Amino acid sequence: MSPQKLAEVLLLDGCLVLFAVFLLRSSVREDCRPAELAHNTELGKEFMYLSADISLHMKQTRVDLLLLGNQIPFFVLAKLHSLLERTFFTGIKHSIQKLALSCFDDIRPGRSGGSAGAVPPPTFQVHHLLHLFHWSRVPPGKHAVDTSTILRHEPESNLPCATWFEDSLTSFSKHAAGPGTLDIVFQKRMLGVRGVLRVPALHIHGYSELLFRNLVAFEQRHLRCGLGVTAYCICMARLLQGEADAKLLRNCGILAHTHETDKEVVDLFRGLADEYRDTFYSSDLLGLCEDVAAHHRSPASRAVKWVVLQCFPRQTVTFFVILGALISIATLVNTVYSVYRFYHPVKH
Repeated sequence: MSPQKLAEVLLLDGCLVLFAVFLLRSSVREDCRPAELAHNTELGKEFMYLSADISLHMKQTRVDLLLLGNQIPFFVLAKLHSLLERTFFTGIKHSIQKLALSCFDDIRPGRSGGSAGAVPPPTFQVHHLLHLFHWSRVPPGKHAVDTSTILRHEPESNLPCATWFEDSLTSFSKHAAGPGTLDIVFQKRMLGVRGVLRVPALHIHGYSELLFRNLVAFEQRHLRCGLGVTAYCICMARLLQGEADAKLLRNCGILAHTHETDKEVVDLFRGLADEYRDTFYSSDLLGLCEDVAAHHRSPASRAVKWVVLQCFPRQTVTFFVILGALISIATLVNTVYSVYRFYHPVKH
């Protein structure tokens, strides 16, 4: 392809993508700029037809903009935006980065830093829209790749399945940072005896598998951007090894607002393994696996686990033991009170 032909393709594709951003941005509800332009007879019917087509297929258009094969250099969008800033984008004072990110506010996973206004714009050179979306969804400062070491196989200390955690006195909790943070954190409680695995709430939609595949593929081709999504998918594939694991996470509120069955959720993350096979393991992911393994090897955790398994092997047994203890305490209190009243009768 000649340089002139390439420039023409980038110009046409860039105009189409920028037009989609113009229609899909969240601020369109405030300025109603498309409605104003729709009454402009100079723009012709093409503007109305294209606007109607994108508006009728908003969700699919948003997903198409994030496919790795549909990306164009972001500097093309930035240049076109600067040229149209005082004409097409009149009265819209947001940067092209903020406008582009706002198009995907309804796409899960959500933003990792909270609301759009709370997230500062990126300070690095953005490659394309998928790169910008990836940056807004991964935990900042984590899962960077150390190219001096590479693991071609799973580490010795890997994450077990979700039901194993429950049997080992480790509970699950939704990540406090919200559903957008693709970050799984292990913490200790009760003087290091109990563990808590904090997992972000997962919203599965019809586009989720396609989006995860494109995000992982982007990370595998741009290792300097980190492996936040890859690490998350590896952890979820390890946690969701069976339908019982999916049911447990669903009961914990981690699998939220999804119509997929437990088997479909398990198959989703199991199928993503082909995207990151023989990949790097970030130091943060290795640290998470080692922390979990070290906790369950600790003497305090093993001792408490042994006591619980020996004394309370089943939930029904635990219930009746606790109930019996409460009844015994109530009987003891009543006996002490009766003895006290016997020797200290109430004087009238």
